[in-house]
Amino acid sequence: MFEAEPGSLIYFGRFTAHVHSREVNTEWSRDPKRELEVWKAARRHYSPSPWDVVLDRRISFLADSLAGFR
Repeated sequence: MFEAEPGSLIYFGRFTAHVHSREVNTEWSRDPKRELEVWKAARRHYSPSPWDVVLDRRISFLADSLAGFR
């Protein structure tokens, strides 16, 4: 799930809610590798768009930050 606001992009990760009667259990998983995959897919699918520069900046940041974990 992600949200786009003027000048920014926010990736929330994978969110799951399990409802049992009146009890709700939530699970939130945020993975930088998955975020990178999501932004690359969005860039491929929607380009050209006004968001290309913002997407490229976030993709570059994530790729650089993950480089130490390979």
